[in-house]
Amino acid sequence: MNSDLFCIICSLFSAVYFLSCLLSQLFTFSAVYFLSCLLSQLFTFLSRLISLCITSSESRKKNRKPDVETHHKKT
Repeated sequence: MNSDLFCIICSLFSAVYFLSCLLSQLFTFSAVYFLSCLLSQLFTFLSRLISLCITSSESRKKNRKPDVETHHKKT
């Protein structure tokens, strides 16, 4: 649950950063800056989100495996 909440928080921060890039583009009218800002943020956010979700799913699997193994050993 905590990792899911962390994913949501990361999504919110990414949305805020996207809005700040959009506002800066509106004020400066610099499409090149906006596109570079958007692409860099998109790639970093996606890589962080994917790695975070992979590690959280792996940790969930690791946490479940001992329970299953001990259950089989007891029976």
